[in-house]
Amino acid sequence: MTENEYWPEKFNVSDIEEAKRIILTPEGDSSTEDRWAVETPPLVKLLRENFAITEQSILIDFGVGVGRVAKELINQTGCFVIGVDISMSMRTLGHIYCASPNFMSCSVEGLTSLLSKGFRADFAYSIWVLQHSAEPQENIDLLFDAQSDSG
Repeated sequence: MTENEYWPEKFNVSDIEEAKRIILTPEGDSSTEDRWAVETPPLVKLLRENFAITEQSILIDFGVGVGRVAKELINQTGCFVIGVDISMSMRTLGHIYCASPNFMSCSVEGLTSLLSKGFRADFAYSIWVLQHSAEPQENIDLLFDAQSDSG
């Protein structure tokens, strides 16, 4: 396998701490925990400033991981988040990390199935994920199609 090949198995993890280390690697003097605490609030603020998120909103978090942004959006707004991720273990741990009835997760195939049945979300976002995608344009198209006409 070359360095440029896509390797989805990298995102299979055994616990939340391992997931955090993959999601936000240490950089310079900043640990994973430092980055988690410092970088998450401005991302949530940016989303809230640009989307009119309410308790009635349904959002898609594409590349949700364990739900670091989803959890904060749910806590702050009461919205509902559907986390989409290639990693079954990240999706499973997301339910533990988010610990909310306003969170569910699925695979890309699961989202595609929901869309085929007519489901549409109010908003969709993806943070630091599409650069890992083997098919980024397909993923962008999927997120565009996943939104309601007013999304």
